[in-house]
Amino acid sequence: MRFRIDSADHDLTIRFEPAGQSHIIAPGDHVLIAWEPWSELTTADFDEALATGYVRHSPDEIALCAPVGHFQRVWLSSGAEFDPGC
Repeated sequence: MRFRIDSADHDLTIRFEPAGQSHIIAPGDHVLIAWEPWSELTTADFDEALATGYVRHSPDEIALCAPVGHFQRVWLSSGAEFDPGC
């Protein structure tokens, strides 16, 4: 799955779980996120939030966690790849 996160009128912090790494997006900027599979793990033995992944947000922060068996890839608006550590 791929999606884009934009910051509208103030800095927006994106936190990448479970690593806890973060990146700040300036107003008018964006990042592209991809959750890509790397394993055929079964989700039966995992908490539902971890099994399905999540996007949690508040006005100043977004927390992302890829589903079990997936890793996160992140591209800044410049096209450079950012390593979220998870």
